[in-house]
Amino acid sequence: MDRNIDLTGIDEGFCYEREGGPETCEYWRSGCDVDPNARFCSQYTRAVNPNRHKLKVQTCPSPQEPAVDTFCGFELPELNKLPMGTWCGSIKDEDDCDESVYQGDGEGSTTLYGRCVWDKGKCKKTRRPDYDEVYFCEETCKDIAGRTVLGTDIQCGRGDFFREPEDRLFSSEVCESYVSETVVPGEPSILMPCVAQQPGGRGDVEQVCFQDCNDNDPTQPCTESCNCVEPIRVGKPGCAPTEKQCCNEQTASGYTCVDCASLR
Repeated sequence: MDRNIDLTGIDEGFCYEREGGPETCEYWRSGCDVDPNARFCSQYTRAVNPNRHKLKVQTCPSPQEPAVDTFCGFELPELNKLPMGTWCGSIKDEDDCDESVYQGDGEGSTTLYGRCVWDKGKCKKTRRPDYDEVYFCEETCKDIAGRTVLGTDIQCGRGDFFREPEDRLFSSEVCESYVSETVVPGEPSILMPCVAQQPGGRGDVEQVCFQDCNDNDPTQPCTESCNCVEPIRVGKPGCAPTEKQCCNEQTASGYTCVDCASLR
């Protein structure tokens, strides 16, 4: 363990279970920054939850919970997404307007989304003086609509208490009807739409390894050959909350965006 961990600002008033507790807790917490599904991050999650300890005690201090914007993970999947190049002004019905978003090019694997709003008999994009209000959401956020969110500590390919999730491993359709939720104390939860995967981790499937299986025939099981995994395992980020951005269009260089909260 790295004994040079910077403990500045760590809760010095917390009563740790044993000597070396501050370094251990911060070491586990830092693992969450690298990979929220990593073993050290799981240890940290258990340590801040007294219900996970046999003596019902909390062995690491709780981090400060952030304010979370729920647009990308909870609002976007249920909204009507206008095709690229189609804008709010094309909508003539008030109800359709309020349930729609327009799309634009984002950065990296993200897409820009802006809410439509009905104002003075017309459908317009949401604005404030000099700025468009938008979000940059990961592509995986669109895959959440209509899916069931799995319970705490249950991953796409693993059940609670390490029981095999046979329903998700026997059927690609069932696998991709679920979302796992990665809960990291002190950080916004990340939603992970489950992905059916070929054996050996070779990315997304066109349901190849499931075609010889029969959901209702136990003599043709798929548990030995097929995987149900989080998107991060096939090179795609999960759907994490993002802050609302205020963007000012510059004709020569595109958009210049800042966190809307900084303009208040």
